[in-house]
Amino acid sequence: MVIEIGTVKWQEYGILVEEAYRQRGGDQMNAAEELEFFLDCFIDLYRNHKDLLRFNRNFDTYVKHAGCTQDQMQPYNEAVSLFADKFHIVFRKAQKDGTLSISIPEKTLFESSLYIMLSVAGKYAEGLVFPPEEERDRIEELVMLKRMILNIYAKK
Repeated sequence: MVIEIGTVKWQEYGILVEEAYRQRGGDQMNAAEELEFFLDCFIDLYRNHKDLLRFNRNFDTYVKHAGCTQDQMQPYNEAVSLFADKFHIVFRKAQKDGTLSISIPEKTLFESSLYIMLSVAGKYAEGLVFPPEEERDRIEELVMLKRMILNIYAKK
């Protein structure tokens, strides 16, 4: 049941991402602009879907410790593959347009960007940051992190 809920939630978010991609003219973006869009999706998750970020952090722990099989995880993996597919397009565009430095393997670029943004956004959504303080909006920090990632990969 947990895998099914995760699958449905990421499918729903995937629909929102596809719509935002169309609205921003994704097909016309260069690789650097698409990477920025990809990173903006994590900021959107924090801004508008904190419940999904919190669920995702608990989901990861559950499936790891429950010993879920690849067969059990297949529907979920298909739901989240949209993000890997989108990133693959970014990488291929970068090979053609040269707007990103792609001196590292595609998988490394994708996973490092994904896990950095997802982990930090999830941590902020849970409110588990040190030192303990009143809950506050962390958009500014996520935008700063996005800029750091873009500065590493964008060709100047």
